[in-house]
Amino acid sequence: MANLEHRIGGLEKDFSTGTISYEPDNHAKMSNMRLEKVKSIKHYLPRLDISEFPGGDLLVVGWGSTYGALKAAVVKLKASGISVDLLHIKYISPLQAEVEDICRSYRKVLVCELNQGQLKLILQSELNLEVDSLNKVEGLPFKVEEVCQACHAAINEI
Repeated sequence: MANLEHRIGGLEKDFSTGTISYEPDNHAKMSNMRLEKVKSIKHYLPRLDISEFPGGDLLVVGWGSTYGALKAAVVKLKASGISVDLLHIKYISPLQAEVEDICRSYRKVLVCELNQGQLKLILQSELNLEVDSLNKVEGLPFKVEEVCQACHAAINEI
């Protein structure tokens, strides 16, 4: 701050002084501090209404652009008498605190993603949940019928 100089940049700074640092111990300290900052965001995220998720046979979980097809499939399945609900996640890192309780109130969780399964891995590793997945990586959205087929297959495994 001498002469009110302003320094910006992507290089890691020393925890105490703010000067550029290449020290391994400082890197570990700063990495842990960043991780704790991200985790603390969880307390500021909007709460999910758990009463909207009464539990049952199948919970379909999605995020991003999957909402339309997943919602349509769940509505269609519910109309045919199947016990199914949809949780569409808006915050992935960190997850909202209620996600774990919601997922655990269903007998089976089916994660539908337009990628290779990143959300599934997060749910498995961070929440220790057993989940099935429907993945599509062709650059096309889900069709309602392919989501319905995956849901029927998941329910048949119960």
